[in-house]
Amino acid sequence: MPSTFQDLKTKIDAKTATVGIIGLGYVGLPLAMAFVEKGVRVLGFDVDADKPARLARGESYIRHLGADRVAAMARSGLFAATTDFARLGEPDAILICVPTPLTPQREPDMTYVTASARQVRAALRPGQLVVLESTTYPGTTDELVRGILDEANLECGQDYFLAFSPEREDPGREDFTTTTTPKVVGGVDAASGDLAQALYDLVIARTVRVSSARAAEASKLTENIFRAVNIALVNELKMVYDRMGIDVWEVLDAAETKPFGFMRFNPGPGWGGHCLRGGEWVRVRGLGLNGPVRFEDLFDALKNDQPVAVTPKGMYLHPRGLEALALDPRSGDVDYLPVEVLYRGFYEGSGVCLTTDDNRRLFLTDGHPMLVKNSAGFEIVSARDLQAGQLLPVCSEPAECRDELWVDLLDVVPPSERTRVFIRVEGRPLSTWAAQLKDRFGWKIRDAIRSNALRLDHFLEIESELGTRRSELLLLTGMGQARRSHSAMLRVSPDFARFIGYFLAEGCITRDRNAIRVRLTFNRDETESIEDVRSILAHHGFDTSIYDDKTWRSTTIKVSSLLLGWLLRDYWQAGSNSKEMRIPSVLFDLTPEHKTQLLAGLLRGDGDVWVRQGKHQYRKNDRMYTHRNATGTVGFFSSSPQLLEQVVHLLQDLGFRPRIKRGKPHVQLQGAKTLARLEPFFADSKRKKLEDLSSARVRLVQSRADEERLTPDLFLTTVKSIEKIEMSEPVFSLEVSNVHTFTTSTGIVVHNCIPLDPFYLSWKAREHGESPKFIELAGDVNLRMPHYVVGKLQGALNDRGRAVKGSRVLVLGIAYKRDIDDPRESPAFEIIDLLLHLGADVSYHDPHIPAAPRMRTWPGLPPMRSTPLNEQTLSAADAVLIVTDHRAVDYSLVAKHASLVIDTRGLYRAPLPNVVKA
Repeated sequence: MPSTFQDLKTKIDAKTATVGIIGLGYVGLPLAMAFVEKGVRVLGFDVDADKPARLARGESYIRHLGADRVAAMARSGLFAATTDFARLGEPDAILICVPTPLTPQREPDMTYVTASARQVRAALRPGQLVVLESTTYPGTTDELVRGILDEANLECGQDYFLAFSPEREDPGREDFTTTTTPKVVGGVDAASGDLAQALYDLVIARTVRVSSARAAEASKLTENIFRAVNIALVNELKMVYDRMGIDVWEVLDAAETKPFGFMRFNPGPGWGGHCLRGGEWVRVRGLGLNGPVRFEDLFDALKNDQPVAVTPKGMYLHPRGLEALALDPRSGDVDYLPVEVLYRGFYEGSGVCLTTDDNRRLFLTDGHPMLVKNSAGFEIVSARDLQAGQLLPVCSEPAECRDELWVDLLDVVPPSERTRVFIRVEGRPLSTWAAQLKDRFGWKIRDAIRSNALRLDHFLEIESELGTRRSELLLLTGMGQARRSHSAMLRVSPDFARFIGYFLAEGCITRDRNAIRVRLTFNRDETESIEDVRSILAHHGFDTSIYDDKTWRSTTIKVSSLLLGWLLRDYWQAGSNSKEMRIPSVLFDLTPEHKTQLLAGLLRGDGDVWVRQGKHQYRKNDRMYTHRNATGTVGFFSSSPQLLEQVVHLLQDLGFRPRIKRGKPHVQLQGAKTLARLEPFFADSKRKKLEDLSSARVRLVQSRADEERLTPDLFLTTVKSIEKIEMSEPVFSLEVSNVHTFTTSTGIVVHNCIPLDPFYLSWKAREHGESPKFIELAGDVNLRMPHYVVGKLQGALNDRGRAVKGSRVLVLGIAYKRDIDDPRESPAFEIIDLLLHLGADVSYHDPHIPAAPRMRTWPGLPPMRSTPLNEQTLSAADAVLIVTDHRAVDYSLVAKHASLVIDTRGLYRAPLPNVVKA
């Protein structure tokens, strides 16, 4: 063994080692007291300056830790607390007891663990033992903490030692305390485990040694999952037995009499959260979507049609059939992969605005994991820890496509407009089917047969009996001289894709009484583009007219076509004016040639070309120089945020590397090779500018925009700045199968967040090719319980002739467990939120929590204070809902004076007329 090991072991055995404890909360403070009471010197660390100050005065800020014990610790001379983390070099052993709280996505937030490890690294010296106690996933100690500490250039197991020992605090419990609850200990190596076990042996009645830190981490998860699964079982039994008229509490009492093979768990009202701003984009396909979609719009589009789970931390959708564009960090492959979960929650706290050197921007919570490229591959870095100059991946869509697209124009006609459209069958008169038509519609169909034009709504009603193919049909719109005929099947050729680009850049749709007009307006000198649009439309069966405006020197192409208007505005939802234009989703599915022509139309419409040529003189070091200039920039402007984002992705799909003009809705492209590629995209004077620029260029100057990609679907952008911001708003994220990444705004790829215990064990398992459905199912059951409880309350009120709306509901207990003052994961807040949304007047009573804290996941909850529990408040309530069964509450008083009691904790075993068990 190294001398550092023996020296530290001697200090521990002699109780001369100083113990440092980071985090003086529910875990760290009882542990500090245990060491001091055994005569071991303790130095406590906390970021909250109020805690060291109160401890120095002998004051307890944790309800179940008596003031006498805290005062005795302060007087002992063995304890001191500080906010100065530079003193971490003083202790011989450092115990990290910081929280891993739930983020809005029900994840363990590793922010505090990471920050603590970095503080330790800054002061780490040979001969120190570091032990992590925070609940986390297997591998955290070996991978995350050790990775940070090794940066101090000390060798683990030789210079310093590292272990994991999970906290097992159960606040308010008297039969098992910090010192009497067995302590699991596992080191990242044998020497570290030996030292950690020796340290805890000083204060813990029994230490349980396991082979590794990973095994110790897994033991903590197993304890929690065991409880979660069994609670889920009795919760589900409660719902089933309730429907069968059986009292679950009576059943559990009876089952508990078996002296072996049964362990009792009681049902309850449920379980009591890093993401991106809702305005950020995510690249998806499926469920009628394709291309970049705003997170908030994606969630709103799916929330009513997909399986959903609502929790105290937010809402989870399981979107079956949705895929996200993702990067496999191990192989570098880019592909669409299934989205397992789409999440929305509320976040209040620190965020960042990320800006790259090509002015891509991303707003996200400061702890969101980012992918950073280094020499070895990709590493995960929290957003707050990004540094200028680091490289981020940008993805484009793989070259998978459908070769062609036909649009059935019968599907384009809105149902309310089917009486305005008529059908003919090419080559066959309607009299062919006169018998079927007369049998179905009677004498009224004579005029249709005579004019050989059947109303569309009538045709759809009998289509299956006629045996026609859609390709044989003609659609008729208008009357008299204004009648237009069009084939029912429209082929979306590359040329038609170019027309769509023209429309998105220069078009609008207007409605004049019963007519719909599609208009595209160009500068009068753009003759090639004007003729191109008219030629494309004529080829696809649409008549056009033109109008020249002498004042503005413009030419407007007009198309009076219901079908084209319905196709663009309603069926494809491409927009009616410049602020709402968007590329139809189906075009992202088509060939590179379709996308090329779509981009050509967009650039010919709203593209701009700036060139600088000729000689340019400048002075340097008191000498004049002449520089031959031949530079240029192609830009695209749009007042539609969605169209602008789509154009960025479209350019990247075609191999370009755009940049964003700082502070402007303007995409720019530069570089000699890039501009040469863009020449065929343009027409008229814009193309001539680029051709002249190419002719004037003497040599090619290397440009970042012309750099080769890492792969055809992947290139890198550079972090320019990270700006800290404060966030208080809904946030969104998603979980992608296998690779745990997704593509967001302007193609930047980010990592998924890590889901929470027991859910984050299933996340970790999926990394190893396993899918633990049993654990996830247990979580889903528990997450449904608040809705079940509110449903029982609603039914009980209805039975008494009352609605929830307007009813006065008194909630008893908002702490997450009995007889403590901690509300952190209490289901009470979701229950209160559900009741408020149903229109109830809600109050609460909790003897341990006089004022309800602000909960970041439920920001809409009003400020609330505990109301007195007496005859008057109970009688005034239409219903009393028991959520937490504090022993300080007089439940006989509740039953005597409340008109209705909803009992979620099985407190009333004997039937009472005013008590409903839930």
